[in-house]
Amino acid sequence: MKNIFSQIIMLIMISINFSSFASVPIVDGSYIVTFKNDAGLVQPPVETNRGKGQIPFGTHSTGQSKSAIATALGTNGEVASIFETINAVHMRMDAKEADRLSRDKRVLSIEQDRVATTQSTQTAPGWGLDRLDQLTPTTDNTYNYSNTGAGQTIYILDSGLTLSNSAVAAEFGGRASVFYDVKVVPVTIVGGMVPRSPVPQPGTQWASQKVPL
Repeated sequence: MKNIFSQIIMLIMISINFSSFASVPIVDGSYIVTFKNDAGLVQPPVETNRGKGQIPFGTHSTGQSKSAIATALGTNGEVASIFETINAVHMRMDAKEADRLSRDKRVLSIEQDRVATTQSTQTAPGWGLDRLDQLTPTTDNTYNYSNTGAGQTIYILDSGLTLSNSAVAAEFGGRASVFYDVKVVPVTIVGGMVPRSPVPQPGTQWASQKVPL
């Protein structure tokens, strides 16, 4: 679920106008290293294993370790996260090591992380965002990002969050809690039974969209 949500966020961010990268500050010691298709460093993803319930964000769906990739690269840097869908890793290393890796024939590109900020007001944001940032009956075709929602409580009526999963709890930074656990009794309907067990993961998706991780 986290993988899906991250891809959605990425698409949203691409569609928003960013400040000029010439003036954007870089993040010291933090790089995205993308490998060539035939590098053989990041194993292909196993789709059936992907999802927040099984694999924490930044780890591989096959169980491939970060240290194994670092060893294969022969680097003294640290592989912090694995991005299996784009054949890349997030690495912490100094500029000298980044320069050395850039000459590795298996490496497609190395890009240093930067701090990106959006404009405070977005035009033509789509009806959903436009509806969220104002109380008037009509919309104004803008979305103001200065409204952070800090201090507000959001109630999500869905299949819930598995907060017993430490990875899920950590992603919400201790802000999430279960208000009421509804036990649904199976009932017979046309075409079959309504199961007691909720559909997995929609609750996490809805909560993370309302309260960005």
